[in-house]
Amino acid sequence: MEELPDSPPKKSKKISPVFLSFGYIIGYFITMSLSIVFILKYYNLKTSELSNTIKFSGVALNAILWILIAMPIIMKMDDQDLTRTKPTWLNSLKCYGLGVASMYGFLMVYGIILHILGIDPDKQSVAKDLQELGKSNLFLAIVGPAILIPIIEEFLFRGILYRNFKKFCTLPFSIFISAVIFGLVHQEAEVFIPLITLGIIFAWAYEKSGCIWVSIALHATNNFLSVIFLIYHDDIVKWAESVEKMNT
Repeated sequence: MEELPDSPPKKSKKISPVFLSFGYIIGYFITMSLSIVFILKYYNLKTSELSNTIKFSGVALNAILWILIAMPIIMKMDDQDLTRTKPTWLNSLKCYGLGVASMYGFLMVYGIILHILGIDPDKQSVAKDLQELGKSNLFLAIVGPAILIPIIEEFLFRGILYRNFKKFCTLPFSIFISAVIFGLVHQEAEVFIPLITLGIIFAWAYEKSGCIWVSIALHATNNFLSVIFLIYHDDIVKWAESVEKMNT
């Protein structure tokens, strides 16, 4: 009796890690929008009646939810593809310092170029809301944008998306494409180029340090100083003008 050849093993159908990454990011922004819609429905408010305090409270709570979701995912991922060296305090501080220098070096040059070209970009709608929020609730204006948002965005874009791209793509392409997606999802054309550049710097710092908290620290530093500048912009301008008068 002839023996039948063994049937080939069935291939398990797994969803690509990159598609899963997009799913997490889309889910994050969907639940952020849904939290705002829920607040509007619950309090029977119109969009124009939604205060910045309530809006940013919803954003902060959504960020906390997704931090709790994303952290276990990152902890389970294999770190061998990230860096050949184990994270150290000295290397992390070095990467952070270089990252800060790169961030503000680029932003300074970018600002000078815009000034020479006579381009005055409009302030982001989020920036305007933050400026108003900071005058009434400084704590929320800092905790949300400068702490919670950097943590969840670095978890999603660098900790999950960038690392999953690295499984299929070259290192430079993975850094660049994750940075482009980071810029696109913010939906602010005026700051698209700066966001891509910041995304590249954050991914580079993560790659070289092997520590997600380095890119989080860079992201938080940028957001914190931006929030402080927005809130105290008028006071800073007045102080600069008074110093200029004293020196003349």
